Amino acid sequence: MAAVLPSYVRRSLAEPEPPPAAGQGSFAPTRARLRGRPASVVLTVISAVIIALVVWPAIRFLLIDAVWDGTSRADCLRETVGREVGACWPFIKAKLPQLMYGFYPESERWRVDLTRSWSIEPLPWAVRTINGW
Repeated sequence: MAAVLPSYVRRSLAEPEPPPAAGQGSFAPTRARLRGRPASVVLTVISAVIIALVVWPAIRFLLIDAVWDGTSRADCLRETVGREVGACWPFIKAKLPQLMYGFYPESERWRVDLTRSWSIEPLPWAVRTINGW
């Protein structure tokens, strides 16, 4: 007698499933927080206000009111520019090696670069692995 092997092919149509619930999607957690307990709603609104109060001045300082070109500190002064001055990017560009390495000897800076590459650059991979992406 021949053995009957199990079949993995469906012999009839599957029953249709209902559409996904409205609570799904990328904004579902935000909607849940805003419709949750009153304390959650208040904390969410307060957090949004604090973020707005911090982010807008930072954008203004770093990008809008910033001085982008110049050769000396005098190019970044209010008296020279004639308006409110934000970040002085020529200064940052000139001092970037000192900001990155401090007073580390130039011949030994490869050690700082190696440490940075071992600790910071794998972070996206680690986050992706932890979150299951």
